[in-house]
Amino acid sequence: MSSSAVLGRGVSLRGVASYEPGVVMSSDELAPRLGVNQGWIEKRTRIQSRQFGSENTLDQARVSVQKLLDQTEVDPKSIGLVIFTSSLASRNIPPIAPEVATFAGITGAGAFDVNAACAGGAYGIELARSAIASGVTDRAVVVAAEHISPFLNMDDPDTAALFGDGSGAALLEVSDTNSVFPAAWTSDGTAFDLVIQSHTTEELQSADETPRVYMKGGGVYRWAREYVPPLCRSAIERSGVTESDIEVFLPHQANGKIIDIVAQQLGFDEKIMPSTIERIGNTLSASVFQAMESLVECEDVPENALTLVTGFGAGMTGCAQVLRLPSRK
Repeated sequence: MSSSAVLGRGVSLRGVASYEPGVVMSSDELAPRLGVNQGWIEKRTRIQSRQFGSENTLDQARVSVQKLLDQTEVDPKSIGLVIFTSSLASRNIPPIAPEVATFAGITGAGAFDVNAACAGGAYGIELARSAIASGVTDRAVVVAAEHISPFLNMDDPDTAALFGDGSGAALLEVSDTNSVFPAAWTSDGTAFDLVIQSHTTEELQSADETPRVYMKGGGVYRWAREYVPPLCRSAIERSGVTESDIEVFLPHQANGKIIDIVAQQLGFDEKIMPSTIERIGNTLSASVFQAMESLVECEDVPENALTLVTGFGAGMTGCAQVLRLPSRK
């Protein structure tokens, strides 16, 4: 079977947009609450600050999608699919994607929610690519929104030091030339407890406390070190390019140590990489869109640079994909 038959129609990334809630908490401000010295958080994670907000995931998603449509100037009615992803959505029933679509004037489109935790943004891009390549739709929007701050134990260094709120969105469309290639993805349910919510749905009915997110940081680091580099190599192989062709490496902005070890194992130390984690922390599924927008806006990054994107997180889940960055606005 030819590669064109496997890939189907060509797909390109038309645009990307993101939203930051703007309530900044610096690591030095947070350190006394966590019982650590100033500089401790930044030394271990590279995170200098993070942003918390009052908007729920629905409201954040609306902002990012509207910004995306304003920038790309596409007719909302030409969009046939909306995918919403979040690690802790504001609600489970009904799904959030249909309401986001209607708010944006995207009428009659397919719309659904997906939860792949921090890998959700990357998973969403592949789901959208697959739908366009197979002819289900000509245009699709993927939107990720995270409002994790209410679920953080602000006395827990493993989580409060890392996570922040925010959202992002991307528009994919059919194209004469293919620039979004098939992804490689994986999961490992044996490691389900590395990042976990404190209460199940059943337990929440009788719980007197707010559910919290807990993480075994060392276990996440070891999992990423073992699983993410081979996943990235598989994505490069599926794209038909070589590692030397990759111009930009865009990893999920998890923490500095994980980003560094994955880049080192891939030999990507000298590649262009985003650096949003220092300013906004780990925004879970939204991080790839926020980091991608920063790259598109940077004049030092080549136009339409060939980029390796990877997301990984709770579950454990992982996804990697080669694509070309959208053109500058």
